[in-house]
Amino acid sequence: MDVKEIFAEKGTKHLSKLKDFKNGELPRGILAKGRTGCGGTTVALEGELDYIIFVPTIEIIKNKQSQYPENERTNNQIYVIPVYAKIDNDEIREMIADARNEGRPVKIMATYNSIMRLNEIEEVRLFSTRVLVDEFHDLMVSYSFKAEVVEKLLNLLSRHPHVTYMSATPLTETTCPLQLRNLPITEVVWKDAITPIVHIKRSANPSITIRKYLNNVCFGNALALAQCPATGEQFPPEEYFIYINSVMQIANIIKNLPWIAKDEIRVVRERQSC
Repeated sequence: MDVKEIFAEKGTKHLSKLKDFKNGELPRGILAKGRTGCGGTTVALEGELDYIIFVPTIEIIKNKQSQYPENERTNNQIYVIPVYAKIDNDEIREMIADARNEGRPVKIMATYNSIMRLNEIEEVRLFSTRVLVDEFHDLMVSYSFKAEVVEKLLNLLSRHPHVTYMSATPLTETTCPLQLRNLPITEVVWKDAITPIVHIKRSANPSITIRKYLNNVCFGNALALAQCPATGEQFPPEEYFIYINSVMQIANIIKNLPWIAKDEIRVVRERQSC
C-alpha cells in the first residue's frame, strides 16, 4: 500500500499545528496519526467544515460535549450534536437546524451503530458531509461481537466520497478490513517520538513474573534501554506499560508490592463498547 508521510517537527504536539491540517480537513482514506492525544478529532471539530464523526462509545461523545459546553456557545461556536440511542431523530433535526440558522458548521458525533439512522435523516446530508471514523482499529476489536454493525458502517461508507479512518494503533494489510485496503494512507511521523520496546513473556504464573519485573525496576535495574530514533541516544525508560488480561491479577500484584507508592502506579482497563 502506498503511504504519504507527513513529518511533525520536534516539539510539535498537535496535528492542528501542521500545515497539512490547517484548513480543518482530514485526508481521505486511512490516517495513521502515530500517537494518541494529538488532537485528530479536534481538527475536525474546530475547523469550518461540516463533519460527522463516528466513535466506538457513548462516553467519548459525552467527553467531547464537556469540552465544548452548550452554555458557552457565545464565546465558542463549536457545539457537538450527539447521536446515540437516547437522542431521538427530531432532537437531531432541531440541533442541525439551529447550527445552520446561526451560521455554525454542523458537527455531529455518533456511535458506530447510529449510521443507518443518520442515513435516514435527510437534514444530516450524510453523503455530502465529510466523515471521520475515529479509533477505527476498534472496528476489528468489535467485529467478533458486533459484526453486523461493523459491516453496515463499512459497506455504507464505502460509497462515500470523503471518509477518514483515523487511529494511532497501526493495522497491517492482513488485519485491515477488506473495504479499506485500497484507500490512500497518510502517516504522521513524529520526529521526537520514542519507539516503545515490546517484550512478550509467556509465563505459567503471570503475577509472580510481573512482580519480579517490578522489583527489578524498583531497585534500579532497567528491563531494557529505550532509544531515541532522532539521536540514537539510549537511556533507561521513565515509564513501563504492562499488559495483563485480568483485573483480579492486577489488584493482587499491587497488593503484593507494598514498597511501591500508590501514586507511582496507574491502572487502565477497557471500557465496554456501547
